[in-house]
Amino acid sequence: MSATAKKRPKHRAAGAAPPRQFLGREPSGALFPSKDDLLRLFAVIAIAASVASACNYAVCFFNRQAKSFCDSSKVAYDTDTDLCEPCPSHGWCSNGKLECFHGYKKQGRKCIEDGTINQTVKKLSELLEQHVCNAYGQVLCNEPGKIWFQEADVRDIIEEHMPKKNIVSENDTSTFVKRKVMEIVESILETRVAWNGSKEFKCPDLLAQLCKPLQCRVNQWIYAHVGIMVAILGLFVGLTKITWSIHQKKKLTSRAEQLYEQILEADESLAGVVYMPIIQYVKFSKTMP
Repeated sequence: MSATAKKRPKHRAAGAAPPRQFLGREPSGALFPSKDDLLRLFAVIAIAASVASACNYAVCFFNRQAKSFCDSSKVAYDTDTDLCEPCPSHGWCSNGKLECFHGYKKQGRKCIEDGTINQTVKKLSELLEQHVCNAYGQVLCNEPGKIWFQEADVRDIIEEHMPKKNIVSENDTSTFVKRKVMEIVESILETRVAWNGSKEFKCPDLLAQLCKPLQCRVNQWIYAHVGIMVAILGLFVGLTKITWSIHQKKKLTSRAEQLYEQILEADESLAGVVYMPIIQYVKFSKTMP
């Protein structure tokens, strides 16, 4: 064969893939994720992060142990607040446990006021104040009463009005209620020390004035303003008389006018009766030849 002879083309093997050619071609869009795929990916990541955070919080919450309370008997600067929780107000802490004072009840990890005991204290103090002030008010009205009450009398009044349920059955609570009532009474009423060393209580004068009986207050007001009331009564009587006289004068004037009109009408009718024949005669004479 000569060198110029044509080369035979090589035959491809059966099933062989054609050679890939990248030069001059753009990359296929399937190589990059679409916008919807990115949104789904971000949603999955957000859900996974939320679940992990919730699980971490739940584990920490259930594994967390509440601190015990610091002992109230220890000085504050001797207590490590990182190891224990300071004892709340109105309470006493011992061995890590909290006990609320009388008049307060435990709610969670703090002490709040007991509404039932506070209402009882308020009611008893108001009853005692009313009793003492009413007695002083009767004295101001010259009626049987009392001005100064000894401490024993005040305690007897409290004991008399003490509720029989829920308070008397608990001795400590009853003592606490009586002590609180006495503290309130001492802040409201006037006090003095008697010769035997005991305290005495009296209602303030201004408050006693308001606690006098209604009939007594009315009588005292009238007595204090009797001059003004007499002057007002005299003025009222004088105005009444003047008004009545003016009314009578108007009535007489109206009656006189009516009588005058009646007299005029009577005169006109009488004149017509007397002069009518003469007028007729004159008319008749003129018609005669």
